[in-house]
Amino acid sequence: MPYTYLIGWKSHNLWYYGVRYAKNCKPEELWKSYKTSSVYVKEAHEKYGNPDIVQIRKTFKTKQQAMVWEHKVLKRIKVTSHSKWLNKTDNKAIDYHTSRRNTLPGALAGAAKTRGKTYEELYGPEKAAELKAARALSNSLRKVKHKPRTDQQRKRYSDGAKRRWANH
Repeated sequence: MPYTYLIGWKSHNLWYYGVRYAKNCKPEELWKSYKTSSVYVKEAHEKYGNPDIVQIRKTFKTKQQAMVWEHKVLKRIKVTSHSKWLNKTDNKAIDYHTSRRNTLPGALAGAAKTRGKTYEELYGPEKAAELKAARALSNSLRKVKHKPRTDQQRKRYSDGAKRRWANH
């Protein structure tokens, strides 16, 4: 069952807020068989001993819910702005295990994934040639000139513009 937790050394005012969502994980394992994956918590443990505060803060049905909640809490308490927090980031945890898709939303995903890369690097030489041809065709179609206006059309547009200016 995924969960978020708080670990702290009250006398040293050092705290860590984390999430656990491993397969078959249980809140009861916190600080028994599971002591977080944070190297900063490990350093604090070596320096100050066991934390005096070990709390399960919230349990969840899915790991995605737990990850989103942890991110929300870390942002709210501004962990990156205070030295009392051992957390070094408030970024949303990246779920590497469920898929290999890019986890950035929308346009950011495309930009981050492709920034600075050529079509050849992204798609290989054959697909790159096909994509470049399609892009060239698309660009040339956009540049197609409209058929020239007749003298009658030009006069009508000109008269309309004069009337609009006269009414101002």
